[in-house]
Amino acid sequence: MEGVQYEFVAREDFDRRRAGGAFLETAEVHGHWYGTPTRFVDDGVRAGRVVVLDVDVQGGASVRAARPDAVTVFILPPSIDALRQRLLGRRTDAPDVIERRLKDAPGEIQRYKDYDYLVMNDDLEAAVAGLVAIVDAERARVRRLRARA
Repeated sequence: MEGVQYEFVAREDFDRRRAGGAFLETAEVHGHWYGTPTRFVDDGVRAGRVVVLDVDVQGGASVRAARPDAVTVFILPPSIDALRQRLLGRRTDAPDVIERRLKDAPGEIQRYKDYDYLVMNDDLEAAVAGLVAIVDAERARVRRLRARA
């Protein structure tokens, strides 16, 4: 949603912001550029919120490099066929974009090993419960508690 999850900007503005270091991570994914403003993350962390980023494997690598203390979770589809059905069901991407995503998926899935946690997204309620458990565990991590004290 514009202004909530996404802020759509002209390519020139995006390039200017990227060159100025305004993004924690940027990535070109399936022909589109995405970025996470550093200010958004910093403001959330300072406010004591759990900041969740929905980024691809390129973005995940960038976040890990920029913020070694970031907790990373790989959301795994149950199968390529299930991924295909989900992409088709969303009706947000052109057929060629879906095919490119499906072609890239096996290589991206292999990158799960770079993450701290893996959540299988075969059942929505179970996947959400898994994410909540990760957040709860990380909030209780002693080194994080010491950092807040």
